[in-house]
Amino acid sequence: MRLTAYTCVFLLSGCAFFGGGFNNAAGTTAKTIEYVAESTRIACGNTQPGGPCSANGLIDTATKERIKVNLQRAQNTLQHAVELNMENRDALAEDRLAQADAILSAIEAILNERGIE
Repeated sequence: MRLTAYTCVFLLSGCAFFGGGFNNAAGTTAKTIEYVAESTRIACGNTQPGGPCSANGLIDTATKERIKVNLQRAQNTLQHAVELNMENRDALAEDRLAQADAILSAIEAILNERGIE
């Protein structure tokens, strides 16, 4: 079985959650969002923020925009999880964190379809 960088981060996120608590897991998810955003920017090959992907990019502009929207959803979901955790609503916080990770998994699938690991 081949492990991608994203898969490794997701595995670490799970380990952080069970071994190091919510804050470690949330931090790992936040880093994963940053990593996926940077990977998407590189795969797009654009030279200006918000600009179209280059003709020889690994993804097209429409795909980049879909990923961007989903990354924002993951970020918003993560923020909601952190707020719930601060309110000591642990079960809901864990659920929202799992939702953010699921969004990131879906993005990974999109990138993997295009050969981006």
